[in-house]
Amino acid sequence: MKKLSVFALVSLLALFIFSCGSEKAKEEAAEEAAEEFVEGLLEKASGENINIDINEDGETAEMTIEGADGEKITIKNEGTEIPENFPDDVYLVKGEIESVGSMASGEGEIITVVINPKDGFNDVVAKIKKEMKANGWTSTMNMNMGKDAMLMYTKGENSVTITVNGKDDKVEAAYIVTTAKK
Repeated sequence: MKKLSVFALVSLLALFIFSCGSEKAKEEAAEEAAEEFVEGLLEKASGENINIDINEDGETAEMTIEGADGEKITIKNEGTEIPENFPDDVYLVKGEIESVGSMASGEGEIITVVINPKDGFNDVVAKIKKEMKANGWTSTMNMNMGKDAMLMYTKGENSVTITVNGKDDKVEAAYIVTTAKK
């Protein structure tokens, strides 16, 4: 499983290559080429038979990697929609959602969300701290460097890392939410 997890990260490259979208014939050719490229790369690196399936539908894309032992990892570009399985106790700042992605395996899931909040940097950081604590999360790291902050939280077997960047009058909050398999 550890090998497959490492190789899944390499395959993110292929997901982003084909997720930009193009004409139907070009999309299918790009998907097939990406699948073959990543399968070959992973098979050489692992010495195992790897199967990759890539599907794209408009703004969303999905890649499933299956190892010889049947273990699967699914990587998704969710566009700008928060998935239904996103933990409801993780506070998301209000603002325009820039991107959402996820990676799931038999061990759990990682969901990423990038938001452009309307509030200023200090207000965003303060609100995240307040709401995460109110929702029962334990702060494990709180680093604020003026216009960059990193906040880390745990709750049970789950964890959240939030980076907030405030440069050029624009604030961006990026979430990495890791959930254990239930």
